[in-house]
Amino acid sequence: MICVSIAQTSRHLALVDLYNASARCDLIEIRLDRFEKSPDVNELIKAARKPVIVSCRRQQDGGSWHGTEEARLALLRQAVVEGADYVEIEHDCVNHVKRFGPTKRIITFTSCDEIPKDLDEKYHHCLGSDPDVIKLTLPARTPEEAWPFVKIMAKSDVPTVAVGLGKSGRMLNILGPRLGSPWSYAALEKGLEADSGLLSVFDLEEAYDIRNIGRKTPLVAVTGNAEEQLATARILNQAFQIHKSPLRCLPLEVGSIPLFAKIAKSIRLAGLIVDAKHREEILEIVTKWSRSCRLAESADVIAIREGEWHGFHTLSRAVTACLAEGIDRSNEGTKSVSGRSVLVIGGSGTARAIAATLLDHDARLVMADDDNERAEKIVHELGGHGRYVARNQVFSTLSDGMVICSHDENPGQPAIDIPITMARPGLACVDLTSFPQPSGFLKELARFKGAPIEPLEVFLHQMQYIAKLFTGHLPPIDKLRQSLVDFDIESDPRGDEAEDEYQSIFL
Repeated sequence: MICVSIAQTSRHLALVDLYNASARCDLIEIRLDRFEKSPDVNELIKAARKPVIVSCRRQQDGGSWHGTEEARLALLRQAVVEGADYVEIEHDCVNHVKRFGPTKRIITFTSCDEIPKDLDEKYHHCLGSDPDVIKLTLPARTPEEAWPFVKIMAKSDVPTVAVGLGKSGRMLNILGPRLGSPWSYAALEKGLEADSGLLSVFDLEEAYDIRNIGRKTPLVAVTGNAEEQLATARILNQAFQIHKSPLRCLPLEVGSIPLFAKIAKSIRLAGLIVDAKHREEILEIVTKWSRSCRLAESADVIAIREGEWHGFHTLSRAVTACLAEGIDRSNEGTKSVSGRSVLVIGGSGTARAIAATLLDHDARLVMADDDNERAEKIVHELGGHGRYVARNQVFSTLSDGMVICSHDENPGQPAIDIPITMARPGLACVDLTSFPQPSGFLKELARFKGAPIEPLEVFLHQMQYIAKLFTGHLPPIDKLRQSLVDFDIESDPRGDEAEDEYQSIFL
């Protein structure tokens, strides 16, 4: 179930949000502590067309209540009398709000600044306080802080809801149904978050498909910042749905590798989509890896195969596929790099992996780098297949395709600065230095009637190959592309703001 928290300061705005939320969620929390004037509890409960949780949080629990403690408790007792479906009661106030009628009790423990060393004792105190549901609100700024939640929820006999304050809170929210949590919290829309880090109902449903996550749902974790996680989850979940796979995506911060391994084992992760920051260190737990993964000395995807972590480098495959289409577009070929000359600029692990994958597809490889000796060494490591050119000869090298990789020490800067004069008709080019935005060189190449390959296309092809790793099927790229175009922006209450966000992320 999805619970929307209403945290407005006025009666009028609260009633509007109650009306809107009733059509989009299963449960509504009314935060009485946020009202500037004394609220009419009965009116608010009756205005909701879905079951209601009434809460009134103290400032020490992250709330906004400024009245007396007796007045606050009186509001909670009134909510019980008025027939609220649930009332939140702090673990140290359970004797002041008695059970009455059909109202269920949510016994809460909150610590906003740190995770107490006696958390297990606090939880057992909640268990002994006649709860229908237990709610834990604790910091979750890192995976290390989120781990105690996972351990408690995994073995609890009483329905338990976890609210993590921080980056890893999103992981706990999506993971909740997998661990038996009765509901997950959401904001009605972006900008109306009752707690920092809450996802909107729209993103919970449309991106993370939370309504199809249950106790047996296999999960693929996605790392990176919130926008990267959201974009990846949207596309991969769409790909999983196309092939009727039960897999769903879970936002996850990696943190320390040993702890990640514990969390992965505890929740039985099927795999992990790895952000750039962790692609090298994640190899600590990988026991088998692909050739491109070995050459890159990093993995952008790891997956469980017969109890072992296998590493993959899907970006190199995506780049190769995009180049094949770009060269085909310019030369009316057969969507293949076979026999085509491709210049790879850079000596990073990513550049090496792409070079190896191009050779696997029978491309004629040309290697160049800021460090001439390194470029020559890479060609030698690849069995002498292909050739290298000195950096000062790059500008006179003609090729059907070109891949521009970043400089090792300056991410976002090309390994060799490419002048606009290299833009010419027929040249297919992937530029990874400004991902996800198209670089200045790609824009110039379009003017010269070349075949610039938009970062969006590389991203979609990478998602396509990742989906195949987990489902065994390659989803049609057109359907993945169309899923962005038809992402139902109009149904997102953010309207134009939502459209601007999707444009900035995807286009």
